Amino acid sequence: MKQFLKELKSNARKFVDKKESEELVTYYQEIITDRLLEGESIEEILKDYDIAEVIKEAIPQIMRKTPGNVFKTMFKILIVLFSTPILIPVAVVFLVLIIVAISLFITFIAVGIAIVFSLLFYTIEIFQYTGSFSKVLGLISLGVIATTIVFYFSYLLSYGLYYGLQKLTKAILGVIFKKRGQHENI
Repeated sequence: MKQFLKELKSNARKFVDKKESEELVTYYQEIITDRLLEGESIEEILKDYDIAEVIKEAIPQIMRKTPGNVFKTMFKILIVLFSTPILIPVAVVFLVLIIVAISLFITFIAVGIAIVFSLLFYTIEIFQYTGSFSKVLGLISLGVIATTIVFYFSYLLSYGLYYGLQKLTKAILGVIFKKRGQHENI
């Protein structure tokens, strides 16, 4: 039993943090102890539990229970999806969506930096072509207003992408739990 729990803990640490792996080991230690008290032999009990299968079933429950970092949760979902052959296409789509979201975020940052630098060069160019300070000030204020509007919409889009990925993560976890529940009822 100790060997099984030790292997379970070491394999669980690859996917979850120390606290969660200890909770998982404690849970299975209690199950095994209860079954031993009911008179089953340790060989029969351990024959029923495959470590890889135990971890694969425990990861979605642990992810749903702990409201950790969204990107860490998405990575764990990818591990679960790629570990089940029938869900590999879903995992590929999920991975593509994550890559698209990250690339859009990087694009927003690059556009923001480009706007700031273009405003600087725009100001210098306006001073060269107009002699009036009031015209320069008016054109700069229009540029600042336009930049503020672009930043605001970029923020809204980034916010929407972040929470959209959160909802997608929860939806995929729901599908995984639903499939597991149907499988266990068969």
